[in-house]
Amino acid sequence: MLEVQQQWREQDEAGDRTWTRADLERFVEHADAEVRAWALRRLTLLHSEAAAEPAVRALRDPAREVQSAALQRIATLASLPADALRAYVARRDIPPGLRLRALELLAGAGDARAGAELPELRRQIRARFGIPDSPADEEDADRHDEAPLPEEPALRERATAQLGRANPEETLALLHALERCPWRWAARLLGERLDDLLATPAADEVWDVVLELGDPALLDAAVREWHAGELHVAHAAVFLATLGDRLASVPAALRKETEEHRRRLGEVERRLLSGEDPFACDEALALELRCTECGRTYTYEVERAYVHPDLGKRDRPLPEDWDGFVLSRIIACKSCHAEDAYELTAAAKLGLLGRLAAQVARKTDPEAWRIVPAVTQMWDGTPLRRPTQGLRHLRALCEKRPAETEPWRRLGNLCERYGLMREAEDAWQRAAAHEHEVEAPYSLARWLGRDGRPEQGLAFALRAVERIPGAKLAADARAKMADALCEILRAATPRIQPPLALMATWTGGRAGGRAVVHLSSVDLRDVRRWDRLAGLIGSGFFTALGFTTDLPEDDEPQLLQLLDQDEPASSAPAVRAAPKVGRNDPCPCGSGRKFKKCCLR
Repeated sequence: MLEVQQQWREQDEAGDRTWTRADLERFVEHADAEVRAWALRRLTLLHSEAAAEPAVRALRDPAREVQSAALQRIATLASLPADALRAYVARRDIPPGLRLRALELLAGAGDARAGAELPELRRQIRARFGIPDSPADEEDADRHDEAPLPEEPALRERATAQLGRANPEETLALLHALERCPWRWAARLLGERLDDLLATPAADEVWDVVLELGDPALLDAAVREWHAGELHVAHAAVFLATLGDRLASVPAALRKETEEHRRRLGEVERRLLSGEDPFACDEALALELRCTECGRTYTYEVERAYVHPDLGKRDRPLPEDWDGFVLSRIIACKSCHAEDAYELTAAAKLGLLGRLAAQVARKTDPEAWRIVPAVTQMWDGTPLRRPTQGLRHLRALCEKRPAETEPWRRLGNLCERYGLMREAEDAWQRAAAHEHEVEAPYSLARWLGRDGRPEQGLAFALRAVERIPGAKLAADARAKMADALCEILRAATPRIQPPLALMATWTGGRAGGRAVVHLSSVDLRDVRRWDRLAGLIGSGFFTALGFTTDLPEDDEPQLLQLLDQDEPASSAPAVRAAPKVGRNDPCPCGSGRKFKKCCLR
């Protein structure tokens, strides 16, 4: 490799080829699979006759990308190596797409067995990845590589005048032409115009061209342009450093990012070959997004992506200013920091739609889906296309109706979803001030506990417990809230000074034709069955709850007996009845009025 590097350094910069045929033939035997695949592609493009024998040998290569490059060259041979192809398709360690391509080559050469296997393999692939039935597209995707190389003088003149300075279509056409060049001036021109090119819609293509040119002279520019999350740039930099034997000069963080990306791709391929769902993993989605403010493309991780069900339907088109995708987080550009000013690259869109189709085809649990078909809108019907749009809408409502509880609570909830916890806390505080609001103090209790402020969180937990009996909550939400609040109380009870007692009111049994009202309290330190307490609160069993520093005098107060039972909440009458209250006795509810004038009525 040092010999090749020295040879490259000695080449004339005034138009010589970046790598000679001898260089590429050496790279075909390189230790790095990506280099082997690249060298085979470049040999096929620049020295087609020299690539034939290495391509046949490469069918035995363990790397998928090398096998793919080999099939690309073999497809152009006048006489197919049928025996090598049959041995290849007999293997069980190759992806179904490559097996399909090899079978198609054999069938085209008259192999009856391959022709018979093709329909079933196509059916399996379509079923596995949710591809709709349609005539197979058998055109070679790399056909542009078979065209003659562009004439150097004319291309050089045209590229020098227009690259990065013409309209996007012309710039893209020039990039595709330069990608096939063997000349060093192409890489040099690319480096000179890099800043201009990265601000155009063709920015993604730039790094693909850099990769295919493989000129280590662009390494320093790639390292300079790299920011964390720019996988295209990191990939190009590591590849160029590998070709030029300069990996030691590449930042460790950049190398780590590339290794992590390769690991993910390897995991997808492993799942693919083992018959598992290649997308069924716990890792977040990695999406390429292009900033519409500065034009830079970065890779961002998101937990979920939502796809509008009408996307692609001609009879129900989406608004022209929306792509139909909603991501589960705010995207801040890693370069200019603009928020939610992005567009998904074509690869990102195709990847999301392909994964969604695979999820549907495999009939996996929708709860585990990371790409969700859904109409995203806010509680008042406002469409939600970007997280920041929803935040702006709620902030405007809070400013317009500051005395109302719901906008503040919902603003707090949305801020929590997007990690804006300072604003979420402020919004919940505003909502919790309303005497009947229960969700906001509950949310505050949970957040303050996680944030290392349990004493403040306890105060809101007590407030939420007191408000639960009168709250209008769905049964599952009430039960979840009760479980969390009782866990907060259980953990805080040993630290509470002075000790607190829980006061509860409930009905059970009948006396004189009227329901009996039970009133009792229990020192929180005496509660043994916190699960039972959470169940009773969550079921809506209690009609009133509160807290006091006046501890009960009884050793076994009625509420403690209720909590120690194993019967369901509906069996409350089985609790030992309190002493009978006379009509003229003070009402046991503590109102100060006579029983006949209060709860007996």
